[in-house]
Amino acid sequence: MSTTTVCAVCEAAAAGRTCTLCGSGVCGAHFDTGHGCCVDCLEGLTGAGDVGPGDAPG
Repeated sequence: MSTTTVCAVCEAAAAGRTCTLCGSGVCGAHFDTGHGCCVDCLEGLTGAGDVGPGDAPG
């Protein structure tokens, strides 16, 4: 039996990536490959408010 972890941000998609800063499992839409972190941590790094999947730099 296998288990699937859901994205910590949207709780709808499967988490296929792990944030290098907080360790949360997130889906590809909520992971910034340039920084290697989730959009929640990216928001803290950049100081930008409410960063969405299409808004992440890189």
